[in-house]
Amino acid sequence: MKADRKKKRTLLIMVSGILLIAASAAVILFSYTAQNKAEEEAKQAVTAIFDLIPEVYTGAPDGRQNTEMPVMELGGEDFAGIVEVPLYNRILPLGSAWGKYRVTKHPCIYTGSMYDGSLVIGGSENPGQFDFMKQITGGDLITVTDMTGMRYSYLVSDVQKTKDVSYENLTSLDADLVLFARENYGTGYTLVLCNLK
Repeated sequence: MKADRKKKRTLLIMVSGILLIAASAAVILFSYTAQNKAEEEAKQAVTAIFDLIPEVYTGAPDGRQNTEMPVMELGGEDFAGIVEVPLYNRILPLGSAWGKYRVTKHPCIYTGSMYDGSLVIGGSENPGQFDFMKQITGGDLITVTDMTGMRYSYLVSDVQKTKDVSYENLTSLDADLVLFARENYGTGYTLVLCNLK
């Protein structure tokens, strides 16, 4: 009787272990598939945005009163431009509206504008997006192009780690552009501070 109970318990533990391994594999496969889909959708959005905007030209702050960045709707989403990080071969669409879950697809404006040096962009460290944050260093180039074709160029001035991504903290940083992303498999965030070139 005791031997039967022990065998049943052992069998139950083995079956539970196999089910847990299968569930983990399914989660990993789903995550990998979702990342690949998001990366492909981002590439398509970049192509569509480049087709829509006029010729790209270099811009500089011009003291404009209206600092709201123009937006275009593509496939049901509003985009405000393109973020490029040439050294890491990243060309990403820039969503106009912040969304905690939207940033897993592409970076989005958290707050601010490129026109007045207050732009804060949130993204994900998923492969093909802001995963370059693990290697980026001072002096690296980042550009933001708006939907009119105006491009601002920035140089990275600092890279920081933080747990505080409150509005107050992100908008108080001494930078013309701030990129931030949550560390994969971590609780902290990477901040990339940039100043106009």
